[in-house]
Amino acid sequence: MKRIYLAIIITVASGVSGFAQGELDALRYSQNFNGGSARFTGMGGAFGALGGDFSALSVNPAGLGVFRSSEFSITPSIRYDMVQTNFTGNVNNEFNYNFNLDQAGFVSSFDLGNSEGWTNINIAIGYNRINNFNRNMIIEGVNNSNSMLDYFANSSDGKLPEELNSFIEFLAYDTWLIDTVTNMGFSNYETILSNYGDETNSTYGQVQQRTLRSTGTLGEYLFSIGANYGNSLYIGASFGIQKLNYYEKNEHIEYDPDDHIYDFNSFTYYQDLHTRGRGYTFKMGAIFKPVQMLRLGVAFHLPTFFKLEDEYYSYIDASFDNVDADGVKDYSSDSPDLFYQYELTTPFKAVGSVAYQFGKRALLSIDYEFVDYSVARLRKGEDGYNFNDENNAIEDAYRKTGNFRAGGEYRLGAISLRGGYAFYGSPYAESEANKDASYSLISAGIGFSQKKFYMDLGYSHMMHEEQYFMYPSANVAPSVNESNTNKFLATFGFKF
Repeated sequence: MKRIYLAIIITVASGVSGFAQGELDALRYSQNFNGGSARFTGMGGAFGALGGDFSALSVNPAGLGVFRSSEFSITPSIRYDMVQTNFTGNVNNEFNYNFNLDQAGFVSSFDLGNSEGWTNINIAIGYNRINNFNRNMIIEGVNNSNSMLDYFANSSDGKLPEELNSFIEFLAYDTWLIDTVTNMGFSNYETILSNYGDETNSTYGQVQQRTLRSTGTLGEYLFSIGANYGNSLYIGASFGIQKLNYYEKNEHIEYDPDDHIYDFNSFTYYQDLHTRGRGYTFKMGAIFKPVQMLRLGVAFHLPTFFKLEDEYYSYIDASFDNVDADGVKDYSSDSPDLFYQYELTTPFKAVGSVAYQFGKRALLSIDYEFVDYSVARLRKGEDGYNFNDENNAIEDAYRKTGNFRAGGEYRLGAISLRGGYAFYGSPYAESEANKDASYSLISAGIGFSQKKFYMDLGYSHMMHEEQYFMYPSANVAPSVNESNTNKFLATFGFKF
């Protein structure tokens, strides 16, 4: 029975966006937009060859070897999101604010007392936020060509009523939104929007509204060790425990305000998804200084091995213009509660970095990160389900891509000015509608440093555009969604 439920949640949970839930899970938890300290953020996250900042350990753990003293740092932040949607020419804006802890970490530095060779060993423990799922979105417009009910009816064809999915089509059947077709047997279905002969002149023209609220984070708890060899070679390794918490409420409403459709008033399809779990990963890296002013970095991130649990629930409310034989015109139907455990393996990543110091006045740093999203894999459903179909879909939907980050810093005594840029390539294959759905980020910051204390302020602005499909259909129109995310950070650091 649970295998049937799994097929249901894979198909529709979270508002399909043109893909099944399996593909969305694999991408959502594999694609990282590292948060961290204000300095790290202000320089676009380009720290693979620099180090000396706790947040750099999530990019290249060799940066831990750069520390010369023990240090504690913490970074609270405030994030402001705006998502603009455009569906059938109707534009909506929705906003979201949230406060976060982007980073907190402790570094302990041990001087080995050597003037040559291995001069110090450092250990670190702490937290870096590597993704933020908080988002609000509203899509609304008139649809003159199709309905989510068409998707329900098409998915039902060939099945007897008792065989319909308890989370999807059966809810529509149980509320009279779809029904078997007269004289065509009990496995052929039509919707309330179907043509009723002379009783209606139009089958569509209803208003559609999709409201999506998501919250949650993906954070990495790090345990790292790094070493310095002759101030020319730095090596490091990190063991990471990633904690995932994702919660989404998805409400799809269709209503007929001008009575275009016979006997149809409205329906609401509500989905509630909560995913939580932990993952384990290992990272290693090195930074080499061939000359005093030049640093070269390389790092490898093993896949993160997640153990996850989905909790899922859905219901439908339907309202009609005319009462039935029992005097009822409003109906509702609820699904069971679903709990399902499974595993996810994210892609391997490789990072190459270069940084150049212009004396003691300025520096420039560049990172390039390679990742192949098509090799993410869902595994080991609790009932033995093997996810072959979903993994094949992941291979088809996603591709290899590169992420580019660049940042610079200019020092004016105790004050440092910073700027950065990052580009995250689209993970979608060329055959997909979102093949150009990349992310761009610009950032800036300022730092104030004393011998035992420093304070940094940072700002980043991320831009992204994608096509969002409310349900699978051959001719469904996408909503074009533009998101803009602004983040303000303040880091407080203490050296001792």
